[in-house]
Amino acid sequence: MPGFDEVFLKSIDDVNDKDELIIYPNTVDFEFLDVNTRRNDIFYENKNRTVKHKKNRPYDWEKWKTFETFGEYFKEKDNKSKLQVIVRLIYEKTETSSEDKSIKDFMLSSFINIFELKKETNKNTFAQKVFGTDSWENLNSNENFIDDLYRFLDMYDFWHNCLKEL
Repeated sequence: MPGFDEVFLKSIDDVNDKDELIIYPNTVDFEFLDVNTRRNDIFYENKNRTVKHKKNRPYDWEKWKTFETFGEYFKEKDNKSKLQVIVRLIYEKTETSSEDKSIKDFMLSSFINIFELKKETNKNTFAQKVFGTDSWENLNSNENFIDDLYRFLDMYDFWHNCLKEL
């Protein structure tokens, strides 16, 4: 940074008890800054974003891997209009309903119907690539399903708005 001494990465093999280290969190956050005013949207409280639909940010690198598989899954298929429909449904349901169980039931059935996930193997592949869970059953039994929906919105935002690939 301007006005500060240069800082170099140092191997921990060479560290002694008197060295002072700065440790950076192993997380990633993104915000597409297409206009200058969007920088005002980036606020953190208790290490998370304050905007409701972005509260999962920043992500650990383990969760970030799901972003890659999400992009791969939807790039392969001609699902752009279906993806926009499901994103609209997620926003509507999370804004209008306060009952997590009803949101989960509705959204799981919406995923099945919109993305035509009739076979069990299609459901499992969808759950693995899009939500990073082992199976559809694990997705169905997830207690933090609303957070998964917010992550879905973040992944869509990343691929659609930032990279313009979906």
